[in-house]
Amino acid sequence: MSDTTPRKPSINIMSNTAPIPKAIERLNPDTLFDPTDLGFCSTVVTPAGARTVYVAGKLADDHDADFDSQVAQSFENLRVALEAGGASLASVVKITCLIVDADSERIGVVSQARRDHFGTNRPTSTIIPVPRLVSENALFEIDAIAIAD
Repeated sequence: MSDTTPRKPSINIMSNTAPIPKAIERLNPDTLFDPTDLGFCSTVVTPAGARTVYVAGKLADDHDADFDSQVAQSFENLRVALEAGGASLASVVKITCLIVDADSERIGVVSQARRDHFGTNRPTSTIIPVPRLVSENALFEIDAIAIAD
């Protein structure tokens, strides 16, 4: 009697050498607002067994710079932190952005930065307007959750 039932490959969960699928699903359900033009997506599904990388809030190095410069430097600092954890901007699944004195112009700058840095690998995103950040002149902060590449 032959068994024709497909078998799942066995994976040793105690070993860190087990293969991990790298596909990240980025979804925008038809019945929800499509945030693609704003540089993010509604839902991200990570592959089973993926290693998660959490990046604490990143600020600009120069807190006296203008808003646009602080956003650019914060995204660069995020990239460096992600790489230290074995991830990349392409593997980010969630970001949270804190914006001091948020208005449509500042939100537009952040939306453009998301498009520029994430391209088609858009994470989910939350923007939170705040009255101030930890440093008196800091205007923007971003944190992230990613999966290791």
